[in-house]
Amino acid sequence: MIYRHGSDIHDPIETVNMYACPNLGAEYTRDDIKATHWTGDYPECQVCGCTHGFHAVHHEPPRSKGSLLLMTKMGRFVVKPTLVTLCWECHGDRHDRGELKFRWEWDSKEEEDMFLSGLFFYKLGFHEHDERFWSHGRLVVSSHGMEWEVRR
Repeated sequence: MIYRHGSDIHDPIETVNMYACPNLGAEYTRDDIKATHWTGDYPECQVCGCTHGFHAVHHEPPRSKGSLLLMTKMGRFVVKPTLVTLCWECHGDRHDRGELKFRWEWDSKEEEDMFLSGLFFYKLGFHEHDERFWSHGRLVVSSHGMEWEVRR
């Protein structure tokens, strides 16, 4: 399934922007959206820092949403959901209890427009979930009434 920015009925910009976030603790192993693994020797929850117990590779937006087909004047670019390693408890907070939320915020409207226009990909050579996106924005995490930023 491919989510088409601009043509789907539910098209919040917050969902589209989440596809720009660099992966956190995991990566895709193939072009298949289900083929993932965590990076490093041991998985670490990107929310609470837990390094023991069961960990999940979470897709944000959810895997059921599919990949984003970013259609721009410069062309088309397919971006898979952002990956985040989560411990069992935090993964439950995201899916079961709805307490955990993620959003990508750009440093400026101009940088958001650069992403939506395809400029990052076509002119600057960025790839999906490129680490260089950290220079242009941050991930905001909210859980249990608290909110904090992730920036690398």
